[in-house]
Amino acid sequence: DRALTWAQVDDSADRLLTMLLEHGVRPGDRVGWLGSNDPAFLPVVVAARRARAALVGLNWRLAPAELERQAAVVAPAVTIGLESMLSEVELGPVIAVPADGPAPWADRPRGEALEPLPDDPTIMFFTSGSTGEPKAVRISRRSIDLAVSESTAFTFTAGDRILVVPPQFHLAGATWCQYGLLYGVTQYYTADTSPAGLVRALAEP
Repeated sequence: DRALTWAQVDDSADRLLTMLLEHGVRPGDRVGWLGSNDPAFLPVVVAARRARAALVGLNWRLAPAELERQAAVVAPAVTIGLESMLSEVELGPVIAVPADGPAPWADRPRGEALEPLPDDPTIMFFTSGSTGEPKAVRISRRSIDLAVSESTAFTFTAGDRILVVPPQFHLAGATWCQYGLLYGVTQYYTADTSPAGLVRALAEP
């Protein structure tokens, strides 16, 4: 239901960067993301990178107590998420993105990106916890850049379109987002992963 051009992503990320700095986010800090697949994720990814912060995908499918326990492990300086999801849990400082209306950082001035380093922590994901409590895994900027720039079975061009189905708290969903950022492809995010919802998403132009 929402669309962003690349220019809008760039502008929105710069304004969110200013808000992140206002919240005290510094290089090496963590910024949480709590939300189903949504275009708002793109400015958050870019802003976190420009702040040299690690974006932490938080699993919105967990029970509130489990989610709060995971957040306590990584101690995000601030958590950004969809308003409806943030209202269910206690995660410390938050920036709530409304379902309708402008982003809460829309009125901020555009910030200036910090000079990145290859070893900057860029993304953090939790393991499945199959042998105990889930553990946070840190991925550096160099690692994620190498992963998405390596040759794959897919050939992307700026005219392509990709449908992002995996959740953004999972490496699969966030990696597709990184492919989109690198190659400039149009990305479609769907939060409805029911069979009918996926058929609708595939059928829409």
